[in-house]
Amino acid sequence: MTELTEKKCRLCSECNGFGCKGQIPGMGGSDNNENFILNCADWKNIPAGIFPRNKGTLRLAPMTGGVENAGYHDEKLFYTDIINSCIEAGIALSVGDGTPDEKFIWGCSAVRQNNAKAAVFIKPYPDEKIEERIELSQDIAEVCGIDIDSYNIATMRNLVHLEKKTSEQLLKTKNLLNNWDSHLKISLNTFRVHLSYTERTKTMTNSFMQTMSSFI
Repeated sequence: MTELTEKKCRLCSECNGFGCKGQIPGMGGSDNNENFILNCADWKNIPAGIFPRNKGTLRLAPMTGGVENAGYHDEKLFYTDIINSCIEAGIALSVGDGTPDEKFIWGCSAVRQNNAKAAVFIKPYPDEKIEERIELSQDIAEVCGIDIDSYNIATMRNLVHLEKKTSEQLLKTKNLLNNWDSHLKISLNTFRVHLSYTERTKTMTNSFMQTMSSFI
């Protein structure tokens, strides 16, 4: 593992999301760390050691920002470490999206170097840029998703153009993928819409699920 040049974690005696509330960029998150706190609570239900695949899939979250959030001096090294560690532990992989574009490229590269597959989650850019990212990742993607609740994410605000996607726009992306390449055929089970689990996004989820029948 790479030695961190600047440690962003507060090294609490118990990692439960309460010690770094609102620490952005950093280990914490927005909305008083609600998503982080819920995730940490759920970890108590996961047994230690190699995760048994017959009990479901434990998957790495689609993270970027190793420099801003974890204290790495190089985003590429962050992805190398986290992807290699997940493979060693038997955890399924994901690649996240961010700015600059190299974050996404290096994530895909780390998966590719291990001859592995990953879930690829793309920020809600304009459709042309989404298509570019799908093409960049199609050889390593086993699942493709659009991170729709990040359209107004604090750490990317005013840096890139993200859109509040409608169900019609997402359906257009799904249909594009279905017509693109047979190995990336998308169904309800594989075209994922990534939502952080917070009270704020529960409402968004309920609204979106009303139109989910269009994806079948």
